[in-house]
Amino acid sequence: MDALTPRLVVTSDQSDLAAARQSTADYLRDGCDWVDRDAVLLVVSELLSNAVLHGGGWWRLVVAATARQVRVEVEDHESHVPSIRQANSHGAPGGMGMHIVTKLVTSYEAAVNPAGTGKTVRALWSRPALPPTPLGM
Repeated sequence: MDALTPRLVVTSDQSDLAAARQSTADYLRDGCDWVDRDAVLLVVSELLSNAVLHGGGWWRLVVAATARQVRVEVEDHESHVPSIRQANSHGAPGGMGMHIVTKLVTSYEAAVNPAGTGKTVRALWSRPALPPTPLGM
């Protein structure tokens, strides 16, 4: 695997959601020209919002990019792994976040942290394969 460019790490102790999103945008602008930045920023917003609403408020965001992959991880203090639930059909807000996330990423996973305290939700984007270059060019 390619060496990671320096990764971005932001926590709720030092930042709010808007600043974390802006830090992610800056990181991607400076280090990853192939990924759909709007999709990554929307996923960051959804995962951080979920951490605030359902994960006890504290969160840590880690973003790392290589020439082939972008990885976003959000850790929080809630050990319950999110499930993709049916969207609320009664007009009340909520229920669409994880649907949005799964549509925008190459892959997604969530797991309880090894110590059993909290969880990490990981979203990955893989760079599409480039077409082969014709010989002689």
